[in-house]
Amino acid sequence: MVSFSLAGSGKTAEAASETEVTEEQIFVPVDWVAEVVADQVPGYEDAIIAEASWGPVDQNEPYQTAHIPGAIHIDTDSVEDYDKYNIFPFEVLSENLAGYGITADTPLIVYGDDPSAASRVVLAASYAGVKNVKLMNGNMSTWTDAGNETEEGIVEPVAAEAFGAEEAAHPEYLISCADVREKIDSDENFRLVSIRSTEEFEGLTSGYSYIDYAGEPKGAVWGHAGVDPYDMSDYVNEDGTFVDYETVVSYMDEAGVSQENETAFYCGTGWRACVPFLILKDNGW
Repeated sequence: MVSFSLAGSGKTAEAASETEVTEEQIFVPVDWVAEVVADQVPGYEDAIIAEASWGPVDQNEPYQTAHIPGAIHIDTDSVEDYDKYNIFPFEVLSENLAGYGITADTPLIVYGDDPSAASRVVLAASYAGVKNVKLMNGNMSTWTDAGNETEEGIVEPVAAEAFGAEEAAHPEYLISCADVREKIDSDENFRLVSIRSTEEFEGLTSGYSYIDYAGEPKGAVWGHAGVDPYDMSDYVNEDGTFVDYETVVSYMDEAGVSQENETAFYCGTGWRACVPFLILKDNGW
């Protein structure tokens, strides 16, 4: 499991969670999510649990077949531009999040069988200003292997009147291509890390049927990923949990990246890049 900072949170009642989770903490264990579902975690009575993946809910058979009880579905197309895969401007993103019932003050717990998709939604929500966003450390198999129940069908979200913020809380989470080009040429402390397969990084393939060109931005370094554009096996264990912090640090060491560097991550469309960003951020980077 990812290394957690477990200070804070305060257990108060008999039914309270035995796992301490801070508001700032991103990755949370499956057992804690199960306690939230069972209404045993003070402060999370109104939390929204969301399965994140691509596509509208009425076409999402895996979600409809089995999801965490009470979980809504978030279509990744609601957080990013399907044409260029850039996260939407705040005005669009905040309206779409509110449509799911998510406000800046709503505790949000995201999970998904695709760790990159779930991480993308967590990053987008955090960027917009949702103050308490969690990513479950595991997928549906992790959930059921722990003995937890699932439910079928569709949970319809209840839209919120407004998101509750006027501008993005964390614009620094995103960086433009123009700024990357400038920093690569002028800032020796800047690192651009490719979270792609070796074949993609070496320019042997674009990795995608809908992207013709191959190669990497000049000056980029390789930060591991998986065997193809849809695999993150370097960052995800066989049981669906994410690799530990030390493993990610070893990838960064190999690439010549440290906590002292200003670092940006990218991949083919932005999804995979969110995984190391969140793991390192959760551990103080």
